[in-house]
Amino acid sequence: MRFAPEQVGVQLYTLRDQFTSYNDVVHTLQKVCDIGYKSVQFFRIPIEIRDMRDILQEMDLSVCGVDVPLARLEGEFDQVLKEMELLNCRYITYSYGGDWSKSYLSGLEAYIKSISEIGERLKSTPFKFAYHNHSFEFVACKGRPALDYFYEQTAQAGILAEIDTYWVQHGGGDPAEWISRYKGRVPIIHLKDLAIEQREGKVNQVFAEVGRGNMNWDSILRAAAQSEVEWLVVEQDVCTQDPFESVKESFDYIVSAISRLGLGADVKEKSDL
Repeated sequence: MRFAPEQVGVQLYTLRDQFTSYNDVVHTLQKVCDIGYKSVQFFRIPIEIRDMRDILQEMDLSVCGVDVPLARLEGEFDQVLKEMELLNCRYITYSYGGDWSKSYLSGLEAYIKSISEIGERLKSTPFKFAYHNHSFEFVACKGRPALDYFYEQTAQAGILAEIDTYWVQHGGGDPAEWISRYKGRVPIIHLKDLAIEQREGKVNQVFAEVGRGNMNWDSILRAAAQSEVEWLVVEQDVCTQDPFESVKESFDYIVSAISRLGLGADVKEKSDL
């Protein structure tokens, strides 16, 4: 598989402080367009869905994913699907929705049951749920990372993987290997770099723009191409500079790397649900 520049999206969580009002939305999405992005992923939608749809259409932006908490999927299932249809987006995305004050393993089985029930309900629709990982899922569970156990237990329900490259590496995994492991089941990957910072005698792992840290992007992008990933989505939880500059640096690096590695493709046509 090859990637068109239109398949490089941005998770708007990175720009969350600039995404609170109608005017913020218009300003932020216009700047995203000016950088070169043609696709966005929502962490929340602060204005009416129909207004958002109209803005997206006017700017010729597609939506590669929408974060939806499990509580909304359980209590407002039909309404969520109507919103997804209006945004012409196939992928519902989210991370662990359990009690973060308790250990991941203590709530894992209940969460697997709940998310599997949602996956089964989605089977009769055009939509799919893709689970976003962090690094706490790399605690040991039955002799392997809990994330591997989670994906195994939810496979039958059609739950997909949204692999976050930073958090895989933060948890001690190899992002390229994890993407390859779930070939055909990873429609979206989140790309952000992991850098090492030494300050006042302490060494820390920190977020960085793609290409500015220590991750092996050649192997990650090759694995993504071989594993039929549809969307390469930039996300940076914390930026040490203007977030718009951060997402521009990451976009420019990814597009350049795709070309250098011979993974580029022609423009990808948008498809309706």
